[in-house]
Parts: sequence; structure tokens; C-alpha cells
Amino acid sequence: MSITNPKVSVLTPIYNTDPEYLREMIESILNQTFSDFEFLILNDSPDNNEIEKIVLEYAKKDKRIKYSKQISCILQVLVKKYRTFWNKIQT
Repeated sequence: MSITNPKVSVLTPIYNTDPEYLREMIESILNQTFSDFEFLILNDSPDNNEIEKIVLEYAKKDKRIKYSKQISCILQVLVKKYRTFWNKIQT
């Protein structure tokens, strides 16, 4: 597994998600047998401190989780990965 260059990116937007379902969703992704991925979580309800706290708890335990309240940050990560991939297949 490569933390710096994972094979798969999983992007999950959340919006005022029920804390129980949020935990269940995060644990489901993290417990997959395939582990070479990054888990990008975009909080589209930035004023909801409860769900932010939950995500950050998981992010402390698992470095595959990247959390943002701004879509621009997530898009920058994805664009960089796409360009790297595109450059590799062009050579």
C-alpha cells in the first residue's frame, strides 16, 4: 500500500449526515479488503461541528483519510492525480 500514491481515490461528500450512518459508512470503507486507496471526505455542511469531529477522529487513526470543508482543496488533489495519470499513459 502506498500512502503517497494510492491506486484508488474514494470521494465521499457528506451533508448533515446522521452520526450513526457516518460512522457506519467510514468504517465500511476502511474495512475493505483492498487497502491501497485514499479516502477523501468533503463536508458540505461546514457549520456542523459534530460530523466534523467524527471525521477528524477517524482521520487521526487512519492516514488514508483526507478531510476538507472546501471543494477546491479536494479538486486540487484530484486534478493533480489525473494529470499524473494522464502523463503516465501518454509516454
